[in-house]
Amino acid sequence: RNQVATMTVKELFDFVTDPTINDKNMEACLDRLSELAASRGEEPSQEERVSEEVFKSAFIPQSLTEVIDFERDILRVKADPEGKALEDLTYRTLLGMGEDLTPQTTPALLADQSGGESSEEDEDEEESKFINSARPRDESPNSKKARKKAVKDQQAEKRKTKTPKHVKKRNEKVKKTTK
Repeated sequence: RNQVATMTVKELFDFVTDPTINDKNMEACLDRLSELAASRGEEPSQEERVSEEVFKSAFIPQSLTEVIDFERDILRVKADPEGKALEDLTYRTLLGMGEDLTPQTTPALLADQSGGESSEEDEDEEESKFINSARPRDESPNSKKARKKAVKDQQAEKRKTKTPKHVKKRNEKVKKTTK
């Protein structure tokens, strides 16, 4: 391919559909994929070509409702000690399942490199995004006044941009008649 190391179709599919790849770990995943592509060599072997063609022709469900027998697949994966059955599932990355059928927090590409440190950091960040609006029990009167004033200011700001109810109803009525 013009002497450029490229990803296989399966690697590209896994990269695009993996729910654990986000903005923070995307560069690391791309670096890892480029290392794999460079180490693979220029010409794919006959076995790699066959497996790529099999993957291209395989049915890939877009949701679990399209999976014909999900329970059978899970039982087959649990019964297989080597993990070969899990690799055969084309929708494994769509589900975000790890080797032990638990939800993955890091991409499979980075799981062997990073250990588990980044998943703990991600969990901490998710917790810090939540803003607790409940008032503390031992709140001082001054902080209570400040909190109430902030809430009132937010509500006043909302009222400034609010569409009056009669205008909103009129717009909905016009939309229905144009359809």
